Amino acid sequence: MKISAWIPLGVMAAALCALPAPASADTASAHCEVRKGGETKQGRSGPCDFSQRQGYVSIDLKNGETWELAPADQANHFRDQKGNKVVRTASGDSHEYKWDNKKIIVTFGASGQAHAGAAGDSSDSFDTVCGVMTNGQDYAYRCQVTDHYSGGQKTRTTLRMPDQTIELTWHSGNRLGLQFEGMVPQEARYSASEGETNWVFEGKTYYYFSDKGRARSEVQNLRN
Repeated sequence: MKISAWIPLGVMAAALCALPAPASADTASAHCEVRKGGETKQGRSGPCDFSQRQGYVSIDLKNGETWELAPADQANHFRDQKGNKVVRTASGDSHEYKWDNKKIIVTFGASGQAHAGAAGDSSDSFDTVCGVMTNGQDYAYRCQVTDHYSGGQKTRTTLRMPDQTIELTWHSGNRLGLQFEGMVPQEARYSASEGETNWVFEGKTYYYFSDKGRARSEVQNLRN
């Protein structure tokens, strides 16, 4: 894939604004932990349904308890159905929603719990060039990659763009789990060739140089 020249920051920001937005009714099964005072509240934690609609979030425990969150005036800030302030933090396969007196940790899929603290886990970070191809335009910019390994096998990758973080979970059959920051996890099919990894999602082609040697070369070319 031919990489475009350096893109001015204003154009880059416009490209990142084109990153996929939540669908009108994104719903996923998850595991929820309700914690108060640092302790998990038994009977209120377990399987749950998580949905996000145009910025509105619903967390529905299987025991019937539901939290409805409406977007506030800052990114990742909400008000619940009683008007209480809630702040969201997204990391890897999980979201944390924090009130003044409690928090709810929403973990998507089993992989959200499988990587924490396991023996033989390691990670490797490096700078690279990544980009988005949309409407015939190729937007390229400098990014950071962190590959996470378990038992010597790469299991997931954190791709940090200037204004967005994407968590990639590697599956067999060239299947890829995608989680754009603040969104419900999605799936896509990826391909890798000549040190580049790319995938198509919602009509846009995302790519980055996943080989460290190729990444160094492309970062240097971007600077020039």
